[in-house]
Amino acid sequence: MRKIRFIGDIHGKFNLLSEFVKNVETPVIQIGDLGIGFGVNPKTIPCQFIRGNHDNLQECKQYANFIQDGSFLNNMFFVGGALSIDKDSRIEGKNWWRDEEIGYNDWNQIIDNYSNIKPDFVVSHDCPKIANPRDFCVNSMTQNGLSELFSIHHPKIWIFGHHHIDFDKVIDGTRFICVNQDSFIDLEF
Repeated sequence: MRKIRFIGDIHGKFNLLSEFVKNVETPVIQIGDLGIGFGVNPKTIPCQFIRGNHDNLQECKQYANFIQDGSFLNNMFFVGGALSIDKDSRIEGKNWWRDEEIGYNDWNQIIDNYSNIKPDFVVSHDCPKIANPRDFCVNSMTQNGLSELFSIHHPKIWIFGHHHIDFDKVIDGTRFICVNQDSFIDLEF
C-alpha cells in the first residue's frame, strides 16, 4: 500500500498549496482549479496536477508536472476540465477559456482508452452525474463524458473536486470522494 495526498481546488492560493506539500514524503496530486492563468502564475508547481475549469489549459501545458486529460499513470486514470456555471459573468481569455471542457473528439479518444484500460482509480476535476454531491446537475460535456466512463466500468475509487464540498459515498460499488476546496485528503492505495 502507498499513500497519496490529493489537494482540492485552491483558486490561486499558491501559498496554501506550498503548505499542503511541505514536508510531505508521499506523492501529491492537485485535482484542478489551481488558478493557472488568473494573474501571476508560479514558476513551478510543487506537485502533479490536472486542470479544472479555473485553469487556462494552454498555460497548464507549460508545466512538466501537468497531467494531460486521458492519461493513465500509476493505475490512475486522469480527466480534467469542467463547465463553469458562472461563465456568463467572466471574461473570455482573462478568467474563462473556451476549452475549459474537453472537446467532443478528445472525449471519443478518452472513452476508448478508458474502455481498454478499465482502471481501478479515476482522478477527475468534475464527476459523473450519478455522484454529483449537489442537489442539481448541469448538462455539461464533462459530466456527460464522465458518466459515459462510469457506465463502461466502475473503478474502485473515483476522486474529484470542483463542487467545494466534502463528500464520500459508495455508489454502485465505487467509492466517490470529493475533496473540498482549500483542503486535502490522504488516501492509501
